[in-house]
Amino acid sequence: MKPHDHEFTCKVISLAVELFRKGLGYKQIESVFEALEPYLSKKGPSDSVIRQWMMRMGFFKLHEPLPDGEWMMLGDVTVDIGTIKCLITLAVDINMLHERGDYTLSSRDLVIAGIHPTECSNGEFAYQAFQDWVKRLGGIDAVIGLVIDQGSDVKKGASLLQKANAKIKVLYDIPHKLSLVLEKELKNEESWIAYTQQLTKTKQLVQQTELAALQPPNQRSKARFMNAALYVKWPDKILQAKADGNLDGIPEERYQEYFGWLSGYSSSLLLWRQKIGVVEMVKETVREHGLSEDAYNYLLTEVAEMPLEKEVEAFTCDVFTAISEEVEKLDEGQILPISTEIVESTFGSYKYHSAKGGHGITGNSLTIGVLVGKKPTLEEICQALEATPVNKMLKWVNEKVGNTLSKMRNKFFSKNKFDSEPATV
Repeated sequence: MKPHDHEFTCKVISLAVELFRKGLGYKQIESVFEALEPYLSKKGPSDSVIRQWMMRMGFFKLHEPLPDGEWMMLGDVTVDIGTIKCLITLAVDINMLHERGDYTLSSRDLVIAGIHPTECSNGEFAYQAFQDWVKRLGGIDAVIGLVIDQGSDVKKGASLLQKANAKIKVLYDIPHKLSLVLEKELKNEESWIAYTQQLTKTKQLVQQTELAALQPPNQRSKARFMNAALYVKWPDKILQAKADGNLDGIPEERYQEYFGWLSGYSSSLLLWRQKIGVVEMVKETVREHGLSEDAYNYLLTEVAEMPLEKEVEAFTCDVFTAISEEVEKLDEGQILPISTEIVESTFGSYKYHSAKGGHGITGNSLTIGVLVGKKPTLEEICQALEATPVNKMLKWVNEKVGNTLSKMRNKFFSKNKFDSEPATV
């Protein structure tokens, strides 16, 4: 390849990486290059070539040496259809957060610490994965702690890690922990059950009508209480629109048919808003300022000054009990991030942009390494791809991921059972 051709290729790859980080999928990036062909005077890359570029970049980011730092690990498991799960850990340098004075995490703040696909996700597997990641980040002296949700596998693995390395702090993600407090409070409450059922019914009634813009929010099938704020804010929007006259074009009889039931939940909604409001305030505070004794005391003061109904007091006590359990793990004056929301957001980007769902866990999991960290320079992109030939990346995929759904489809639906199976990434 001539020098100017090599430089041109690196620039094309650099643009592909930028488009991928902006949220475009492989086919969409291919279409962008097709549109640019008259201006580039060269044929653009196919979606499969773009996919390999992203996976090679991700492989490189997963194995490149990391700078010295004081690292906080954020671990979680992502799943799709099929039997393979993937335990992934991102990490952030605490010193950078201290210097910035803002603990709100973005994808740019993170590095990829480890990707571990498995068909047998248990405590021992998680423990071994965490040990590998501690080593990658510089050893026990370089890792302050680990933030996880309370899933049984990662929880047990984290417990084993802490027993082997008492210095490491294991903290539970505050948004998940508070959603469990909220779930315990509401899941068996008859009025809440009836209310959420009515939300579903109303959504079904209006979603195929000209009033579809007024439909209630979708209710998650899992971790539903993570989004509880959406469910209690929706009635306010409807009632405010009614008060502002924006719904005057809807006959009153029809309005009552779809939304009249809301008036029967006024007292319940008042309590739910206050309970969820306390949870949301806690989440926003620790998201921006991190978890510390000072943040805990600040929250105590703020909630004490809130005009809460007497029925909310016991719930508030449960919330602060959950927070204090994590604060007690900290050293004096210590401030640490305590949310894995950015990990879940990264999972969402990975699934939407590269996996598109329905394929299970594949080698595409490597592309998480492209989605986090600072934007790579042209020189860094060239270096990454030169150091990562396709076969090297495919070897990792075959060893770590194994029989993906795509491989099984090739096996089940091949025309000849003796046909060789192509490498699947």
